[in-house]
Parts: sequence; C-alpha cells; structure tokens
Amino acid sequence: MVWVCTPEDVHASIAIDALRAGADVFCEKPLADSIESGQAIADEVRRTDRAFSVGYVLRCESGINLIKTFIDEKRIGRVIAAEVCVGDYETLVDYCKTDHILRGKDKLVTDFSHEIDYLRWFFGEPAEVAAMSGRLGDFEKMPDPNIVEAILRFESGVLVRLHLDYMQHPGRRSIILVGDKGRISYSVGENCVEVQMLGETRPERIQLTDQRDDWFRLEHTLFLEAAERGKPPMVSADCALQTLKVSRAIIEAYGRKCTVTL
Repeated sequence: MVWVCTPEDVHASIAIDALRAGADVFCEKPLADSIESGQAIADEVRRTDRAFSVGYVLRCESGINLIKTFIDEKRIGRVIAAEVCVGDYETLVDYCKTDHILRGKDKLVTDFSHEIDYLRWFFGEPAEVAAMSGRLGDFEKMPDPNIVEAILRFESGVLVRLHLDYMQHPGRRSIILVGDKGRISYSVGENCVEVQMLGETRPERIQLTDQRDDWFRLEHTLFLEAAERGKPPMVSADCALQTLKVSRAIIEAYGRKCTVTL
C-alpha cells in the first residue's frame, strides 16, 4: 500500500507509478493539480483495478454524517439553501510543512475542497458557479487569493454560499442549512448540532463525542477494508475528480469574472 501525502502537483506521477506496481493507494486531497492529471489517475485506477481512496476526511466526522442523515430523512423538509464557511490562517503557519501554498496560485479553493466534497455528498452535482476573490489584509503569509466568495447552484435547486479564507485565527468551519421546515447549524469540532424547527422557540441540541483522531482512524479503516475486502472506497478517484472539476470551475469563475456552467 502507498499513501500519497505530497503537494498535489506530484500526486499523479506517484499514484500512477504505485498503481502500476500493484499497490493499493490512499491519496490525500485534492486528487491532483489539474483535471487532466486527475483524469489520468482515474483512468489508471480503472485499468489496474486496485483499491484507491482520496482523503476527504470530513465524511468521517460525526456532525457531517449526522447532517447527511437529516438531509436524507428530510428532517428540516426540503433543503433550499446553505451557508458554508471555512477560514483558517493556522493552515499556513501550523499545518503546512512546506511553502507550496505560498508559491502557487489559486491554492485556497483546492486546499479547502473538503467543503465542495461534502456539499456534493449532501446535494448531488452543482449546475453552475459564480465567484469573486481577493488578496486582502495585512498578514505575514498571503497566498493569492486569500479570500474567495462563491455561489453554487446545484442541479437539485439548492443554492449555497461558500466562503473560504486564509485569514481567521483561530480557524472556523461552520455550516447552516435552511429547509422549508427548519434550520440546521453546526460548527465542526464543537460537537453540537443544532436543529431549529419552524415555529419552535428553542433549538434541539445534539451532543457529539468524537475527536479529531477518530476521523482519521475511521478514514484509514475504511481504506483498509476497501483494499482487503473489496468494499467500495469512501471517496473514489472518479468522485474526487468531480470535486476537482467544481474547484477549477470556481477558480475559472473568479478569474474570468463570469458564471461557469458545469
């Protein structure tokens, strides 16, 4: 087995070599640095028929899983809109082991593509995106851009406002879903999902118990099960390729100042 945990510009070369050598591969997100490289990985996975999974670990986080269950059960009726925010300067100063984010351009969207992955898991495929970006503020480390605001319209009709930044310290990751019967609010890591039904004065607060290490433990357990028992991967190469395509569409939208149809 091979774990690919490098910057994404060499994901394709390492992953394809490993697949051709007969290894099962776990690849960190994003799948690759371009759609063409991501497609090459997906094609090689099909050709070699090896287990391959991509590290969108938030699918293993209990709050995200609970929200997915509530969406499927129509707990707040039909979901109409969502506001998703992730901001984290700590990514640049504490977690990033090299300066590849600072050396590159448009890293913010692909680095924080966890949100795009779970939004696709929640609502299906986006139909079109619009976005604006900036390089703002007075920070020691300032990738270009360091803030993105995007609007995604999904094929299901759901409208999502997506905010990404490399500014907030401490970081914040939050989700608000609005349905025709209520609202769900959640901040990842705070271990409490709030469900507010229309007409009720107080929200229901659902306490969670998992810790960050639990997410990664489950993620790798699922990969091992895919390799050893032939189970489907949590996030396949083809699925991660779709997330990459949405990421690149957002980048195109703010780069060209237009709405992009997927």
